[in-house]
Amino acid sequence: MLDPPVGPTVEDLATALLDQVGRNASPPTDVVVGGYPATRIELSVPADLDIATCDNGYYRDWLQEGELHSRNPDLDSVDPSNVLFRSGQVNVVYILDVEGARIVVNTWHMPGSSEANLAELEAILSSVSIEP
Repeated sequence: MLDPPVGPTVEDLATALLDQVGRNASPPTDVVVGGYPATRIELSVPADLDIATCDNGYYRDWLQEGELHSRNPDLDSVDPSNVLFRSGQVNVVYILDVEGARIVVNTWHMPGSSEANLAELEAILSSVSIEP
């Protein structure tokens, strides 16, 4: 956990993501996901980052709740959902407030992804339905 921890609001998490060191971040924009207002932030790993120089060759964008890097030094059981595989990878993070619960939808693509693949990713996101 971060100390102090990230607050509970959409804005709190957006600010924490924008403040990450070692990531390129777009300005947040307002969008709608699943019928709910959301904040969209695009995060990317610098194209010149040599991932091999990262701990065990993994670039981690965030830790899961309760997971401290110092308690998992070998990273053998890394959750692939929060590992970046190549320099330049782009994560698009959507942060929603659904009746007081913060929900995060994270999509990602690689540099050079085809327009067809990006359109398919957008179609998947557009199909999200949230029922509180």
